[in-house]
Amino acid sequence: PDMQHYNRTDSLKVVLVMGESLRADHLSLNGYSRQTMPYLSQQTNLVSLSDVYSEYTYTNRSVPHILTRADSITENLAFNETSFITIFNNAGFQSAWISCQDPAYSYVAFTAECDTLIYTHPEKSVYVYSDWFDNEMLTPFDSLSLKGTPRQLTVFHMIGSHWYYNNHVLTECERFKPVTTNRTVTANTAEAIINSYDNTVVTADLFLHQLFCRLEQEKAIVIFLSDHGEILGENGQWLHASDNEVVRHPACLVWYSNAYKMTYPQKVAALKQNATLHYRTDFLFHSILSAANIPSPIIDDNLNIFSCHK
Repeated sequence: PDMQHYNRTDSLKVVLVMGESLRADHLSLNGYSRQTMPYLSQQTNLVSLSDVYSEYTYTNRSVPHILTRADSITENLAFNETSFITIFNNAGFQSAWISCQDPAYSYVAFTAECDTLIYTHPEKSVYVYSDWFDNEMLTPFDSLSLKGTPRQLTVFHMIGSHWYYNNHVLTECERFKPVTTNRTVTANTAEAIINSYDNTVVTADLFLHQLFCRLEQEKAIVIFLSDHGEILGENGQWLHASDNEVVRHPACLVWYSNAYKMTYPQKVAALKQNATLHYRTDFLFHSILSAANIPSPIIDDNLNIFSCHK
């Protein structure tokens, strides 16, 4: 991008939170009958994009797709180009990747673009069944924030709503009962599985709330986008990585601080106007550059949620 007229001294914190297996229709913000988001439902500076479509149904393909210019026509760009992280670096941002998942071959190159890379549970994988929680990522985030770099990009990669659900639910977020008692899906009732899943949504609500509280006094914007949804009994299927319509509708939220809103009122107005439009996860690359006000000729305004679409 052309940085000739770009102000590098201004402070701004841009955060991408990549969720895991969180489907849009299980958010109370989107009309779900259960209160799965008690904290975020109180937020005023929050917009839910309720109609986002995911090309892929599993993490290893969806994450590279989200981070790059790849789309349904040029899928190979996910593996032939660097991500938006390098553009942020070139624009004077300090970049950090904080992950609650294990590294995967398909996107480890993108984590290497960051100045700082932190795994909160390097010893685990998604096939390890023991407790590990997303809010543990906030401790290294706090340490990075104390460094006082005025322009920061942080990517959080959540474990979120990955099976086995109970392993990722904080005790205070166990709102729906009974929960599952067996790691074999078929050994549980449908009610227990959905209760345990919805408790992961409540846990994500608390994590995001705690993150937003840390950024309230900053000029900051947070984009939350899940990699894909989750199948919860539809057509007799469960979990993800299968071809089922419900797994293709991930949750997506955007939060902004008051200082961000004052600085970029037109971006916030456009975001609200675009909230109900249909997007593919392809929007992320273009929109996060716009959110940071980084000028670039490769931004496609049709894929920019912060731009008014004519």
